[in-house]
Amino acid sequence: MSNAVNHPEHYNKYKHEVIELAEQFDFCIGNAIKYILRAPFKGHKVEDYQKALWYLKRAKYRGWEVRPKTPELVKLTASYENVLIADLVCAVTDPSELVLVEVMKQLEQEINEAKYEDLQRRIDELQAENARLKQGYNPPVHWDPNPSYIPTYTSDRTSG
Repeated sequence: MSNAVNHPEHYNKYKHEVIELAEQFDFCIGNAIKYILRAPFKGHKVEDYQKALWYLKRAKYRGWEVRPKTPELVKLTASYENVLIADLVCAVTDPSELVLVEVMKQLEQEINEAKYEDLQRRIDELQAENARLKQGYNPPVHWDPNPSYIPTYTSDRTSG
């Protein structure tokens, strides 16, 4: 099988593959980790963060398996150099919902920032397109932006 199947590029941007951390936790938490870590590289940042938030809400509703915070888990988590992931791992190694709720708030902030980045990128694209169109547009020499005569057309096409 190809690397796109077994080792997708967006999961291999870190010292360890994303699955190495994700599989340390239950399904919902593992998926949230996956979406958070791939978001900057997959090209759908807002959507990936929204999916991560959905899984965290699901985990909060259903409950999650509290994992012990071992030195190995701390070292593995640190290797991703992602504050949100570090906070999430702290949250799910603690039986209290309060820490998880704080992580969810951080994730909502990330979603808003990603939406802003998307909007800013779209504005830049539109401004570049507008400049390109203006550069290529040459109005007629005697072009009148407010013509006094506007021809009227009829549907009668009997003349020849």
